Amino acid sequence: MAAKNYFILMKSILIFSLLVSAVKGIYDCHETAVTPLDDTELIRRSIEQLQLTCKAADACTACKSRLSIGKVLSSTRPDIVPYVFKRWCTEAMHDAGQCEMNFSPFSADKSTLGSDFILMLQSMSPEGLDGDYFCYYHESKCLERPENPGNQS
Repeated sequence: MAAKNYFILMKSILIFSLLVSAVKGIYDCHETAVTPLDDTELIRRSIEQLQLTCKAADACTACKSRLSIGKVLSSTRPDIVPYVFKRWCTEAMHDAGQCEMNFSPFSADKSTLGSDFILMLQSMSPEGLDGDYFCYYHESKCLERPENPGNQS
């Protein structure tokens, strides 16, 4: 059952990746531009994808899936990442203050992650050790502490 949920989630992320690619104006064989999604539709679909992560087999997988969605979005439309994650967070967690602090664009008085979150998403490997560390230490979603590569025998 867990493998099936993971497969469905990864399929959703792949579809989302293709969807976001349309924003860049992909061209078909006839060199006709595909109409990019408007911001409202892209935001709506992004939030839907984040909401789907709640159906993952466990909280750790859900966290890494959200990071994967964020990575795709941050590489194509970093300007909307804070809004998408704040809105999803507020709807899912019902803590607008914490969501604002975690996902707003950086400012000294109200943001702990902000634009650093966007840069982190752009440079991380969500399904690898980066995702393990973020989801264990920051989100507290993974039960097992990730292995430290320096301590492996």
